[in-house]
Amino acid sequence: MLTLLIKPQAGLAIMLYLVWRHRREARALAIPLVAVALAVIPISILGTPPLILQWLDNTVLNPSSENLVFWSINNVSLTDHLGLLLGAGIAVAAIGGIYALMQLGNHRWTQNHTYSSIFLVSMLLSPYASNQGMIVPLALVPSWSALAIQYVVLFASSSLGVFRENSAWFALLFGASALWLYVPSTENQEKQAS
Repeated sequence: MLTLLIKPQAGLAIMLYLVWRHRREARALAIPLVAVALAVIPISILGTPPLILQWLDNTVLNPSSENLVFWSINNVSLTDHLGLLLGAGIAVAAIGGIYALMQLGNHRWTQNHTYSSIFLVSMLLSPYASNQGMIVPLALVPSWSALAIQYVVLFASSSLGVFRENSAWFALLFGASALWLYVPSTENQEKQAS
């Protein structure tokens, strides 16, 4: 839940998932929810005007022309590029397809896959999600093979000058390849099985 401090776009979706998953343990959820509130709310009301109002003004109500340019070249959101319905359909179909292929191939879908998928879909569906934020879903399913794919694709697409306008597609490719290529260690598999 403290991921709300790092990546609010992805943190909200994972928080909703965790609250739903642990809904029968409502008392146990009270402490993490209070911790999140204590960490987020005081920071948001600091400053004059409060930081939350500054953020709303700078990002939603009156974004600067510099921010608009930066956001346009640093956005990995499929919904920004394709619209909500098409972006959501593609993101959900891609993750659902990987899940189905893993089930057919007897690959084990772990909790890390679930968390990574939620973060990835959240970022792809958010109106704005930065390239830097892609570390969140990728870090949960680490793979040397996926990292090699990222380097090759990044260097090739940057050299060809096609990365920026296709960054959302590359984000989906990187997330999907990481999900597919992640192999949990035997130690992690034993912990998750018990």
